[in-house]
Amino acid sequence: MERVQPHPHTLLLRNPGVMATARACLAARGAGEGGEGLKLLSFGCSLGDELASLKLMFPAARVYGCDIDETSLAVARRSVGALAELFAASPEAIAARGPFDLICAFSCLCVHPPPPGPFAEALPFARFEALAAMLAEALTPGGCLALYNASYRFQRTAAHRGFRPVRSDAVCRSGFVNLYDEDGRLKLEYGTSPSGVSVRGVRDAADLDEFDIVDCVFARDEAVGGAPIPISLYDPAPLIAGGYVPTFTWTRSELDGFPDAERSRWIDMRRAYRAWASPRGGEILYEYEVSRARLDGAGDLRLAIYGPGGVQLGDKA
Repeated sequence: MERVQPHPHTLLLRNPGVMATARACLAARGAGEGGEGLKLLSFGCSLGDELASLKLMFPAARVYGCDIDETSLAVARRSVGALAELFAASPEAIAARGPFDLICAFSCLCVHPPPPGPFAEALPFARFEALAAMLAEALTPGGCLALYNASYRFQRTAAHRGFRPVRSDAVCRSGFVNLYDEDGRLKLEYGTSPSGVSVRGVRDAADLDEFDIVDCVFARDEAVGGAPIPISLYDPAPLIAGGYVPTFTWTRSELDGFPDAERSRWIDMRRAYRAWASPRGGEILYEYEVSRARLDGAGDLRLAIYGPGGVQLGDKA
């Protein structure tokens, strides 16, 4: 097995909405409390932050991590080795420890930043498809495959025919890296806004579905036929029951700061924030809803709602 993504950057809880979506899907299919009885694999676990993230989200599950880079594995063993079983990545080693109920492959089936030459030479679609098939085969029936920041669409692989997309209100995009078609032609381009936010722009809309750039959790379910699995995670009931009242709102676009002439080149992801005040005073909670214009221009697409997150009045952070 050869390395795909050359950079080992990772972060604790960098994709909590994706993990929460997979957790809810597995729970709906009978998973135990806290992930009891589940086996989870971080494919391309890098320095180990993702292993700690999985343990936080699934405290009762058995966690495994693999990577092809021995230096990264050594760091992971020193820092979070007590939380997971770590091993050198290979098809044989993965098969020997499987099958898994959840496999996370975050930012490891991509080449980012993009290479200077033809992308198909750096990462041919056939190689991506072979890796996707290997991971798919390592799942239990009903298991979930979470692919965030992949350079190609899992939906275009042969393995995808045995999966259903899992769509929740906690996932608004499938990543931010460049996205290519099977011939290595650019479909979506990565960019950075003047304020440092990662953005994407459509460079070729042909055969690009609205959810090609959203779907990143897939449930293995060969008998059902591909219908999306809806998951709802947002629940405002505790806010209302606690007597919190909405106070003010504001909206922020990821394109804020771009010159007007540049804005049309990028997808306009917008966050509509709502603040809630505690009846006891001293506390404000906030949440935000993410939407964007549809790729076909026919109105807006509501994607996700996050929160509430707590902010104590007087905090300096």
